[in-house]
Amino acid sequence: MPLLEADACAPYQDHRILTEARHGPAWHDRQHPLGPRGRGTGVELLLRASDLVAQGFHYAAIDYPLAPGANISEMIDCCCQAVVWLQQQADCLGFDPQRILLAGSSAGAHLCSSVLLAACREQLGLTPDTIAGALLLSGIYDLQPLTHTYINDALQLDEASAALLSPALQELQGFPPCLL
Repeated sequence: MPLLEADACAPYQDHRILTEARHGPAWHDRQHPLGPRGRGTGVELLLRASDLVAQGFHYAAIDYPLAPGANISEMIDCCCQAVVWLQQQADCLGFDPQRILLAGSSAGAHLCSSVLLAACREQLGLTPDTIAGALLLSGIYDLQPLTHTYINDALQLDEASAALLSPALQELQGFPPCLL
């Protein structure tokens, strides 16, 4: 499992909400299809953080491993570890650990919804109270159609793993409030 990487920004005011964001390069590094160049581009997300920080939000951009260097389960695990780590660092970073909001688009929305599912199921160190809510934009919540596309060359999903990793096909009881 790759090391966890995170960048954080804090506001000058004392708003105590953390927004943690993920981007979505379709889970894989399109520029380096034959090898893991590395991780998601959290630096790009930090460039967009200024508006949120100006509004008083704390902001963390989490990098996660990409395919083909990691599979989707490993990406989800890394994202869950990031949320747990951020919650553990809340006092040091100056935000309320009960007010974590997730945000993601495309594959990032899938990863955020998978973190929410792990929290609902009390998996990977998360609990239903870990995350206050989420903003999920243009997410891919059913991975089964991807098994027959070029994206699966890097993801290596079969029908069973695609179904297991599809939030739309899971029980959503206790899911935190979300904007889709």
